Amino acid sequence: MKSMARASQIEKQAARWVTWVDSQDESEGRRADFIGWLAADSQHRAAYLTLSKAWRRMDVLTKLK
Repeated sequence: MKSMARASQIEKQAARWVTWVDSQDESEGRRADFIGWLAADSQHRAAYLTLSKAWRRMDVLTKLK
C-alpha cells in the first residue's frame, strides 16, 4: 500500500510540474526546483513524461473542437 500512496503523491507532484511548465512561468528558482525534482528519482521523470505527453494530447484535442 505504501508504494501506491507514494506513486499517487509522485503523480500529483508531476501534474503540478506539468501545469507549471505549461504556464510558461519559468522563474529561475522554480526551474532549479523542477530540475532537482526530476533528478531526485527516476519515478519522478517517468511520471512527468507520462503526464506531459497526455497533457499535450489533450491540448491537441481541445484545438480540434
